[in-house]
Amino acid sequence: MGYPSLPAGVNEEQFDRAISEFKILLGEDNVHTDQKKIRTFTGFIISANVQEHLPSAAIFPKKAEQVSKIIKICAEYKVPVWVSSTGKNLGYGSMAPSKKGAVILSLKRMGRIIEINQKLCYAVVEPGVTYKHLYDHIQENDFKLWLNIPTGPTPVAGPVGTSLDRGYRIYTVREQFRTCLRYGDHPI
Repeated sequence: MGYPSLPAGVNEEQFDRAISEFKILLGEDNVHTDQKKIRTFTGFIISANVQEHLPSAAIFPKKAEQVSKIIKICAEYKVPVWVSSTGKNLGYGSMAPSKKGAVILSLKRMGRIIEINQKLCYAVVEPGVTYKHLYDHIQENDFKLWLNIPTGPTPVAGPVGTSLDRGYRIYTVREQFRTCLRYGDHPI
């Protein structure tokens, strides 16, 4: 079976075994190794040599339990992992891994909004939740909250990826004090 690339120090037979285990765990439809398909996930927007960042596979779990099993499989076969939340944090290179041969572990199927606390103004979300999902949920449930989101590709980017990439939100103006309060990193 040909792969777009292989992790350093891992031969094709070892990688075949890892891929087989991923497919058993996630199902065939959630494990991708086709080079053409892989390139659609890693659309580069940074100036870099694509070949130097070409992943070996892309896998898409839906549950946290699957993620921990994936990490164990990767550790067993010495396969590097590149984690992506929504895969649309365009300012930081999308889903393209920093290391050739890494497996993209995309968490975009993990899209549950677990809790929104209106009184304390926080949300607990899975990594695949986008700002659009969160905004729609707030509107549908008539929460009296304001979602302060970053500029740029906000509907498809998400709060978890932005937080982990140390992204910044927009500036918030407090009219009653006529001051601008700079909000930096999202708390996680």
